[in-house]
Amino acid sequence: MSMKNEEKKRNQVQETPEPQGLIVKMIRTIAELRDFMRHNKRPICFISASPFNLMGIEGWVGNFTFISYIDPFDGRHPNVFVPSKIPGIEPKSFEEITNYLLQHPEVIDHITRLGVRPVVLFLMFDEKTEALSLALQQPLPPFSSFHPAFRPNMETEDGDMGQANDLAMEDDNCEYLQPADAERAISGGRVVVSASLVVPYPPGSPILVPGQVIDIPSLKYLRALDVREIHGFEHELGLWIFREETLSKVLSARKSTPEHGGES
Repeated sequence: MSMKNEEKKRNQVQETPEPQGLIVKMIRTIAELRDFMRHNKRPICFISASPFNLMGIEGWVGNFTFISYIDPFDGRHPNVFVPSKIPGIEPKSFEEITNYLLQHPEVIDHITRLGVRPVVLFLMFDEKTEALSLALQQPLPPFSSFHPAFRPNMETEDGDMGQANDLAMEDDNCEYLQPADAERAISGGRVVVSASLVVPYPPGSPILVPGQVIDIPSLKYLRALDVREIHGFEHELGLWIFREETLSKVLSARKSTPEHGGES
């Protein structure tokens, strides 16, 4: 083999099969590294107070965007996402800003819409940042549905959370049920309906809302969360749900309306 062919072979990107059938490409030169990063497909998000520290890197790394607390571009930079400020919350340190952004509903929605689990980069972080990042790896289950008792119009999927919330204020209308018991009840054919807004922190996004039918994916998601702070859920008592007789009574009254097929 000639010296020229020998060098050409050394400079080629080698492909090594992995046990799972994946192909790992070995990068041997700076040119290959530059080409690899420029054509990167996986979303990379730099989450920090501002994009200052890595500004310009998006010209070298494909799919690189910024999630920031401060917007020095006043909304004019296409790769900088800045969520609206939450009243009453003013993070002080870089770590607090990072954790604030990771819990912000608009940031969670933005990351979810990327479609692929992104790589996240931080300038400053702590143990809470790691916990929040792990929580984001657990995708929220899709919304199940509102119970017919809380759907004003059966031709749409819209629900009346206000009515459900008002009913939940009366203790006689509801009862507590542990998630494991709720799963058994659902498997046995019972329709279990949430009477409270259930929001774990992190990630800070609702799992259940008043009037929503509780399904098994939601219960599995709840169990998978390694957090103690869950608004609307009592660890010792369980989920606050509507009694079956309450749902029957409300549904009977609802069926008499024209929207549910009753007479006007």
